[in-house]
Amino acid sequence: MALADKKHNRIYSTTGSDSDKVDSTKLNRMQSKFTNKEYLEDEDAFETLGCLLYQMQQMSEELDELRRFSNTELNHKNSSKMILNCGWLGSTASRQYLPFGYGGTYDATSTSGYLEYGGFIAPCNGSVESVIIRSENFCGYSSVGLHFASNNTEVPTLHAGTGHSDTINMSQDDTPYKFLSFDGQYASNLNTFSAGQVIMVSFDPSSTSGDSIATMVLNLDWTTAL
Repeated sequence: MALADKKHNRIYSTTGSDSDKVDSTKLNRMQSKFTNKEYLEDEDAFETLGCLLYQMQQMSEELDELRRFSNTELNHKNSSKMILNCGWLGSTASRQYLPFGYGGTYDATSTSGYLEYGGFIAPCNGSVESVIIRSENFCGYSSVGLHFASNNTEVPTLHAGTGHSDTINMSQDDTPYKFLSFDGQYASNLNTFSAGQVIMVSFDPSSTSGDSIATMVLNLDWTTAL
C-alpha cells in the first residue's frame, strides 16, 4: 500500500521570501516563550489552548515511542542468530576438531590439513553463544574450545588465547549438554570473532563419544560484514 498524500501544511518557514517566513528575531522570541513555558503560566492563553497543548503532548509522546520502536527494529535487522550442525563418530578421548565445515565422521585431532572439513568463514563480526553436544556414550568431564584464524593463517591452533568453555560432566549418554563461558588463560569471554576469520571448534572428552552430534549457536552483527 502506497504512502498517502500528506494532509498537513507548514506553520512557518525560516528561509526564502514567502509570506509565512519568520525572521530570526521573531523565531528567538518564539523559542524564548517556549523555553520559559509561558504557555503554562498565562492563564488566559491556557484556558484557550489547554486542550490543544494536551493533544500536542500526546503527539510528542507518540513520536518518542515511534522513534524508540524504529531504533529497536533497525538494530534487530542488523543482528541475527545462525545455527550450525554437524555429526561425527568419536573414536578418541583426545581433543578433536568438529566437522562443522561439512558434517561427517572424521574426528581429526589436529587442525593441520583440516580446513575444508572443520573450518568456516565468519561472514561478519559476532560471537559464539553456545555449543551443544549429544553422544551415544557418556563422555565424562569434557570441554569445548573455540579457535580463530585471521588473514594469512590457514587454520587456527590451540594456544593460550583459545576460548575454553567450562568443564561439564557428560555423565549420561544420549543427553544434550550445553557449553558456555568461553574464557582463556589470560582473558575472559574469548568467544568473539571478526568478519573473515576462520572458525573451528574442538571437543575434549574424557571418554570416546561414539556417534555424536553438535549444534552451535552464533550471534551475528551485520553492521560489520565482509
